[in-house]
Amino acid sequence: MPVRVVEPIPKNSTRSALADWLELSALSSDRKQVSEADLIGLHELYGGDSVATLRSEPETGEVLDESILETMQEQSLQAVVEEIMYRAEVLQGCYPFKVKPRGILLAESTGEEQLTIGEWVYLFCLLSSAIREGGLQTTDESIETRIASLFQVCACLAAVGYLSGTASSFGFPRAQGNAFLPALQLAYKEFGEGTVRSDDNVPPGFPSDLKDGGIDVIAWRDFPDKLPGKLYLLGQCASGKNWKSKPVRTYIKSFHGNWFTGTPASEPIEALFIPFTFHHELQDSDEEDFSTRRRNAFHYETRTFGVIHDRFRLAYFAGLGSSLPPQNQGAFNENIDKVKAWVGDVLALMRGN
Repeated sequence: MPVRVVEPIPKNSTRSALADWLELSALSSDRKQVSEADLIGLHELYGGDSVATLRSEPETGEVLDESILETMQEQSLQAVVEEIMYRAEVLQGCYPFKVKPRGILLAESTGEEQLTIGEWVYLFCLLSSAIREGGLQTTDESIETRIASLFQVCACLAAVGYLSGTASSFGFPRAQGNAFLPALQLAYKEFGEGTVRSDDNVPPGFPSDLKDGGIDVIAWRDFPDKLPGKLYLLGQCASGKNWKSKPVRTYIKSFHGNWFTGTPASEPIEALFIPFTFHHELQDSDEEDFSTRRRNAFHYETRTFGVIHDRFRLAYFAGLGSSLPPQNQGAFNENIDKVKAWVGDVLALMRGN
C-alpha cells in the first residue's frame, strides 16, 4: 500500500499521539470507525508494551494487582477520550469526526463531499503531520513534496480568518513564481504601509537569490479609509517537526531593516503556523491536570513564537476565512481545491483505492 498507518505506535505515546492514531485508523478503516476495543486490543494503551510486561512493577519487579492494571488502562483510555472531546469542543464544528455510543470511540462524521473548509484543513494537517512524523508512511514522493506549499495556502486562509482581513502568501515557492523583491513590492503596495526598496536600490553585497526573508505569511486588517495604523501580522509556516527552531521574530528586524527604505508604521503581530497539535509531545502527569500543563506550555512558548496557530486554531480560522468576502480570501479559497485534492489522494492510497 503506497500510504499506510504505522503500527504499533511508539512507546509512551502522548494522549495527542494516541488520538491522532485513532483518527488515522478511522480514516483508513473499511468501517470508517474505531472502538475502545480496537485501541486496547491492537496497541494495549501502554506504548507497545505487552500485557505480560505490565504485570510487574518496573523498578521492583513486584507483581501488580489486577485492579492496578485496570486503573492504568482506565486512566490511559480516559486521557484519549478527553483529548477527542477537547478537539471536538475547541474546533466548534470544524472537527471531521464524532464520538458515537456503544463502544465506538471515534467515527468519521460524514462523507468527504460534505466536509466544510475547516474540516478539510484539519484533515490536511492531520495527514501531513503524520507523514512528517513517520506515523503515516508513503512511497509516493509527490505526496510529501506538495505539503509545504499547500500548508501555506491553509495558513494564509487561517490568517485571513484570524484577522478578518487580507493576506499575502509570501513563502517560497510562491504561486505567482515571481522573485523576492517584486513579490515584496506587490505585497506591500496592497498592504499600504512601508516603502520597499526598488530593484535598482539594493546595496552591493545583499543576497540576489533570497527566497522569502524568513517570512511566509503577511496579513492585515484595514480600516475603511485604508490609512496606516492597522492589524499587521507576519508569520512563519513550519510544516516539519523542527518547528521550535523557527521563531519569526528572528527574521522581522532584518526583514524590515534590509528590504525597506521606510518601514511600516504598524507594529507586526508575530505568528507561527504548524499542522501539529501544540501539545503533541506533552505527557500526562500525576502532579497536575493536563489542561493546566497545556495552558502553561502555551504561555511559555507564546513568549518566543508569538501567536501560535496549531492544527486546531488553524482549521477553525481557515473555516472562518473561507466565509469572508472574496476580496479578503484572494486566491486562497480557490487554491483550497488543491488541498482537497491532496487529502483525497492520500485517503485513496490509505484505503487501497
